[in-house]
Amino acid sequence: MKKLILPLIIILSIGLTGYFFGFDTLFLPGAVKKVRQGRVEVLQKEADDAERRFKDHLESSEKAGNAYEKLGKKLLKRKDWTPAIKALSKAIGYGSGGARTHYMLGQAYANRAQELSSKKDTGMALFHYNRALEKNKNLIDAEYGIAILYFYLKKDPQEAIKRLEILVRKEPDFFQGRFALGNFRYSVGNPARALAIYESLYSDLEKKPDSPVMDQMKKNCKENISRIQLELTR
Repeated sequence: MKKLILPLIIILSIGLTGYFFGFDTLFLPGAVKKVRQGRVEVLQKEADDAERRFKDHLESSEKAGNAYEKLGKKLLKRKDWTPAIKALSKAIGYGSGGARTHYMLGQAYANRAQELSSKKDTGMALFHYNRALEKNKNLIDAEYGIAILYFYLKKDPQEAIKRLEILVRKEPDFFQGRFALGNFRYSVGNPARALAIYESLYSDLEKKPDSPVMDQMKKNCKENISRIQLELTR
């Protein structure tokens, strides 16, 4: 089988990072990186100051939680997984334990698990994705994260496919999930099913207004359709 285009699939890949956080955060030139580093240092100081004030009264606890959540989000965007895990864990400890915070912590653990081949981190990622869903059952990003985790880290493609099929039936406009499902189906040796998914997805994408994300997904989808069609005619 020829290798398909795989954007928006690998956990927090360039495409996925751009989708959630904006493409202006990617490929930063050196001067801009220094400015962003300064911003991280400011956030760290705010978090540390709020934590020190926590000893005085409860209101500061809330400020500390918010400050650490902001810091964790910034570190996650920078792909600094371990510092992000520490910051987001502190945010939860100080009461900023909403669904989105647990989701971001799941992302950080999943990425570190991928880099370190750590089963413990994989388990922690799954735990926090599920905690996010307990707090907000409609957080499709967490559902998607679990499917990606099962496919790439837990090496259980059938469970990943089952979860993703349920998700895209429930949320047909979650195009990213449908694209991933096409890749999953192709990867397990079912190009005909993958082709049907891509063709249906491309038809729906054509009906949507143009945008950088939609245009790139349409381009990649069309390329995968062409490659699979060529493969199936041989």
